[in-house]
Amino acid sequence: MFRDDRQLASVCQALCGLVRLPTLWTATGPTDRAEELLKQGGGTLSHGEKVMLFIAWALWNGQGGLTFGEAIKTLDGGNLKAVGELLVALGEGSSAIDGWLEEYGPRQE
Repeated sequence: MFRDDRQLASVCQALCGLVRLPTLWTATGPTDRAEELLKQGGGTLSHGEKVMLFIAWALWNGQGGLTFGEAIKTLDGGNLKAVGELLVALGEGSSAIDGWLEEYGPRQE
């Protein structure tokens, strides 16, 4: 699936970035704020932000308590597409995940 923890962290950061929260994850893992939000059940984040954060947590260590149905009914079309394409990439391996990161990861200026 993932080549290494760095690739996994990049995916989690990209997922958070899709809902304008890229600072919740770093190249090495979740920030203290991300951990706080997990403990608070998402705190004051919007439903869509919570879902993307919890997907990142589910990938990182299985936490987050998110159901697939909740993700489907909550995410807008663009973010649902990104998650769906990530699922396909996960099945195809680390090179496909690199492709997903090129599409959905942070833009290099």
